[in-house]
Amino acid sequence: MTVSLFYIPERFQDTVSAHLVMNLMNVPTVRTPLILGIHGPAGEGKTEQCRYIFEEMRVRAEWLFADEFESEHAGVPVRTIKAKYKEASSFNLEVKMEYAQRGKSNKKHLLCILFINDIDQRIGRSDVLIQQTINTQLLNTALMEIADAPDEVDGTKTSRVPLVITGNNLEVLYSPLRRDGRMEKFEWIPTIDEKSAMVRRIFPETSLSDDNIRNLVIEFSSHYNKPPSQQDRVVLPVSSFATIRYRIYKDEIIQMIHDIGMSQILDYVLRGEHVRRLRHPHITLETVRGMACDLIKDGLLINHLRR
Repeated sequence: MTVSLFYIPERFQDTVSAHLVMNLMNVPTVRTPLILGIHGPAGEGKTEQCRYIFEEMRVRAEWLFADEFESEHAGVPVRTIKAKYKEASSFNLEVKMEYAQRGKSNKKHLLCILFINDIDQRIGRSDVLIQQTINTQLLNTALMEIADAPDEVDGTKTSRVPLVITGNNLEVLYSPLRRDGRMEKFEWIPTIDEKSAMVRRIFPETSLSDDNIRNLVIEFSSHYNKPPSQQDRVVLPVSSFATIRYRIYKDEIIQMIHDIGMSQILDYVLRGEHVRRLRHPHITLETVRGMACDLIKDGLLINHLRR
């Protein structure tokens, strides 16, 4: 599946879409995990790919944010999550009723799910110490309870609401929460071919060949083609190539600002004059390679360079 300028590898698409569909169907004689845990290195597109898949499938994702996982009062975050689960359940029941009555729904979305991004940074462990509060312990318990009994929450009859969570390392989560039957674990480390296809979509210019793209991916993904003892650990994730494209265009914008002048540039852009003037830079293999090396040298990707 491809949406806009973003490419989604089939393996990722199949995993996410099957999880949502199987929970909607509630396949008989099969225990479908309510939670899909997507984990892997930072910057390889876990969250962004989910966004596009949800949009394509007409799924409304209710995000659970960091501030909803803590409170000065014990139990508040648990009540918040359960309330969101019940609200999503009500939405799903409405859609099902519309299909039962009319065979269709006019709603923009046909399924509501809960989505927790970077869950390992919110209710997981940190280093060798267990960074847990009463609320995070209660949250682990609440998520397990919902996963075990998704059709009834606190005595209220509910419709299954799939959960999708992402994180760099799900091993830091409470182990019973990760058990088979509660959570399906999907490690997302794109292959060279998958990553090349994703980067190809970021750089569609004919001045870059498919071989150029593949060679760049291999060059800046040293863990793919070197034994551990020889790795320099410099790895550029997919998001870095998007950053490179941004920086290439940023240089063009800076030149436009210099040409027009600081005092006139905002008026120039608001009048739309920039549309006819903005130059689309000629992007070559050396351009991208040079920008990649600059990113590494500048230390702008410190969170991704060491694993």
